Amino acid sequence: MDVNAGLLDCKLEIAPKAGGLVALSFDLTNRGDQPISIRYFSPFLSFELEAFAGNEPIELVQPAYDTGVQAVKASIAPGESYRIQTPIRLRFDPAIPPSGGNDPKVWTLKHDPVPVTLRVTLHIGELTIGPCEARFDPAK
Repeated sequence: MDVNAGLLDCKLEIAPKAGGLVALSFDLTNRGDQPISIRYFSPFLSFELEAFAGNEPIELVQPAYDTGVQAVKASIAPGESYRIQTPIRLRFDPAIPPSGGNDPKVWTLKHDPVPVTLRVTLHIGELTIGPCEARFDPAK
């Protein structure tokens, strides 16, 4: 494991969007005293997502996503943050078929809308960062 992984804090940002969709992004903050270089591919899909209603896991349905990617290299200065966007949007649907629907950018929480805790682990090049968590209440 790269020692830099322990120097990067992750914050999961959740933003409600039209149509009941939820956008995700990830803010990385360098807690060290030296710049940290990161490399990843855009669109960013290299993360694991778990969702929980209370302590109960919620099934996540992810359609197949096949697209071209571009390499991205960034440097995060000490004390600074860097945001990574993902095209993935979340929605709630207890009746989603196993295929996940026809939009590969929409992942589905197979559940009625309820307050959830989302937990994400990022894979950025050789680094594994997280998990980072955030709460989301679709009623708010």
